[in-house]
Amino acid sequence: MRRTLCLRRRERRSSASIGSALSLVLLLIGILPVWAGENEITRLPSKGSLSPGSSQDGLLGMKEAPEAEPDPWDENRFFDKNREGWFWYLEMKKEEKRVRKREAPSRQLPPTLNEMRKQAEKLLSRAVEEPTEAHLLAYIQYQRLVMQRAEAFAHTWQRVLWEHPDLDPTVENPVVTAGLSVARAEKAKKRDAKLLNLARSSGIFYFFAGDCPLCEIQSPLLAGFARSYGFSVVPISLDGAEDPLFGSAKVDRGAAERLGVSAAPAIFLVRPQTGEVLRVGTGLLSMEELGERLDRLAGHVEEER
Repeated sequence: MRRTLCLRRRERRSSASIGSALSLVLLLIGILPVWAGENEITRLPSKGSLSPGSSQDGLLGMKEAPEAEPDPWDENRFFDKNREGWFWYLEMKKEEKRVRKREAPSRQLPPTLNEMRKQAEKLLSRAVEEPTEAHLLAYIQYQRLVMQRAEAFAHTWQRVLWEHPDLDPTVENPVVTAGLSVARAEKAKKRDAKLLNLARSSGIFYFFAGDCPLCEIQSPLLAGFARSYGFSVVPISLDGAEDPLFGSAKVDRGAAERLGVSAAPAIFLVRPQTGEVLRVGTGLLSMEELGERLDRLAGHVEEER
């Protein structure tokens, strides 16, 4: 009896040792997972590894599906890397640097002026709303193209004036310092001739007031101007006061209201032949300013003739 029990125990031990050895072999070749028991030689199915209807029979009667190619970069596959061993090396994937493609700035301007303005407004608005380096660079480069076009326009304009001196204003009014004095003297000579001719056919109405401080300054200036060119001056007093420079003055009897005189001093050019009265100016006027304004009115008179 004791011998029988000993034999049975030896058989159990040998079968257990055989099962352990077989489990170890299966574990090394990757069939048996590490959590299988000593007496279990079956392989637990993993997700997608076993499926019914496969061609080969599994150890549990299930049919094994073809294994998918494992992802070597899956960090959750630590326990499935037993075939690689402890000493293995794989190169890490290099992250591709994303290079932002910058819009290549246009090397040419739009064909029309309206399109140029729209493009400039578009680039300026984008640069102000999103002041990035790329947006500012695009606007500055476009502005440079516009400046180059403007310079080309100015150079062409200048060449056209050289070819057509009748259109060049600097011919009669030079900007060179050496020619300024000559041009001014010639201009003053022509103006004096026109004013002398105007004084033969026209006169001046001078409205003043006795309590007007500006009139005290304007009267001697107007008297000297009239003597230089021969103008006849008719002084008209708004308050009945006398002007010692012009002698007896006429008292206003409604002329100021008809001509719209609201302040003194006020000067008008009168043409007796036509009865036309032209305002020269209101307020204090220098002799130079009087000459320039009467010169322009003289041109207006000649055009009407």
